Amino acid sequence: MDQMKRFAIYFAPRDGAFADAAAHWLGWDARTGQSVAQPDVVGIVDLTAAPRRYGFHGTIKPPFRLADGTTPVALGAAVASL
Repeated sequence: MDQMKRFAIYFAPRDGAFADAAAHWLGWDARTGQSVAQPDVVGIVDLTAAPRRYGFHGTIKPPFRLADGTTPVALGAAVASL
């Protein structure tokens, strides 16, 4: 049944100055699920509208289904070792 689920692997910065600056730029802090004031830059609200929904992250592996015999636990262990 797990093969019907989709998984994805993303990178998000750890808490700290970089994560705070990224959230400030987007106007959304994905860690807290709250809006953040954006810098006073003309057009920034429109420019960041779509990415704001997802928060600041990098996609390492877009959504995929597990290969036969692979479990979510095994996937988690492989990602943790990465």
